[in-house]
This record gives sequence, structure tokens and C-alpha cells, in this order.
Amino acid sequence: MGVHTFELDANEKVLAVIYPKLFIDFVKSGKPRQDWTPLQKELDNYMHIDVNVDNGTLPYMANGYEKEVINYWKMMKEFDDDLTRLKMKYTMEFTQ
Repeated sequence: MGVHTFELDANEKVLAVIYPKLFIDFVKSGKPRQDWTPLQKELDNYMHIDVNVDNGTLPYMANGYEKEVINYWKMMKEFDDDLTRLKMKYTMEFTQ
């Protein structure tokens, strides 16, 4: 939300009403929406906050939060571990 130097479009106007209500409802009841479920690590579930007045999209629960990004960093950890092992192996071979 914040200070805008431009006119809000229809989606942003709806979101400006919904977004604060999510926080208010969460503070009052512990649930921002009736369909909200707490985080389940195995699902990486989250509330996808999106509004599109043209197709009727409103905030909804989804699974797999940033799955591609998380998988990238998991892969990078394995890559770094492999690279470190190779570096140590070849460093020992060249220094003997």
C-alpha cells in the first residue's frame, strides 16, 4: 500500500480493502480467512495474496511456496559441497 504517486488500478483498489482486513482478522481470531491453515512444513503452504477483478482471483491458500527458489538453493548447497570436496582432493594431490 503506502504512498502512491499514481492512480490505483481496479485490482489495487480491491487489495487496499482486503489486505488490512486480513491482518485485522488474524489479530482478532488467529485466522486471516476461514480457509487459512497454519504452515505445514511438508506442504510449504502459504496464503497467496493476489487480486484480479477480471477473473475473480482473490487471496487463497496454496502449496509449494517458492519451490523453485528453494530447490535452487538446495542444489547450490550440494554443488558447493561437491566443489569443496574436489578442491580439497586436488589441492592435496598437487601439494604432495
